[in-house]
Amino acid sequence: MVVAALIVVAVVIAGGWAVSKVIGGDDAPNADLPALDQIQSPTVAVPPPSVTDPACPSTAVGAVSWGKDAGGTDTGVEAIKKFDYGYYVTRSGVAAREAVAPDALVGDAASLQSSIDAMPPGTTHCLQITDRGNGTYEVRLAEFRPNSEPELTFQVIETARQGDRTVITAIPTNVSIKR
Repeated sequence: MVVAALIVVAVVIAGGWAVSKVIGGDDAPNADLPALDQIQSPTVAVPPPSVTDPACPSTAVGAVSWGKDAGGTDTGVEAIKKFDYGYYVTRSGVAAREAVAPDALVGDAASLQSSIDAMPPGTTHCLQITDRGNGTYEVRLAEFRPNSEPELTFQVIETARQGDRTVITAIPTNVSIKR
């Protein structure tokens, strides 16, 4: 009887060893998988922001810029942002006009202020600015009035370097786009 029991134990051990070889039980867990630093994940292109997104993140892809930040006077894009920031955020004709050349065919500070005052409080904006070269920009402006769909405007804005700053010299195209 002892011999029979030893044979059964030997068969069980041999069977277990054979099964472990078939299913890979001797290998370390995940030994056949590459290390994490060797995995190459596919690159997924992130779509650019939409001018109709009220969040309007400031970003640039190639010759196209988006945003509603304060801008400045270093570049044409910055001057356009400065003008619209003064208009929509500061709500000041004087602040908007600071981004414009003195002799530009753009409304004076008082006429800009009249337009601003007619705009409902809480109105925000987003810009999509495409650099067409030589100081010329195509602009898509989305205006977000409270409780309304965005109003879209297409503009061509011309800029130039004057002294140590870039300013708007003309807005020859300013067309409302009905949705």
